[in-house]
Amino acid sequence: MTPGSTDFTGYAAWKTANGISSDSDDSDRDGLSALLEYALSGSPTGGSSAQLPTTIRNSDGTFTFIFRRALVADDVLHTIQETADLSLPFAAAAATLVSRTTAGGVETNIYTIPASAAPQRYFRVHLQVQ
Repeated sequence: MTPGSTDFTGYAAWKTANGISSDSDDSDRDGLSALLEYALSGSPTGGSSAQLPTTIRNSDGTFTFIFRRALVADDVLHTIQETADLSLPFAAAAATLVSRTTAGGVETNIYTIPASAAPQRYFRVHLQVQ
């Protein structure tokens, strides 16, 4: 990349380059839709879910949430969300970014999420194409 240029590819261009016609396409059958593959730096033909976010419950009741995203996915917004009951809607989690590193075209973000009185919690990354 030259100074002043961008690595911006765009989701639509990525789909075209990978022969994908549907946002829900999962031709490699790894359980990840085309949008997830694009945003999480996956491969639409690789058949791996290794790039999924990771949640760790710490001994003090807080959580560590590790989320990797493709640097070229400039057009995808991400929000960490949580719910205490899967029958209820998800809402934005009180996540604090504690570390951001980049390597090989992937940005790794590490967040902490405070403890809660809820006996169980469910987290997800909500993705939205701009």
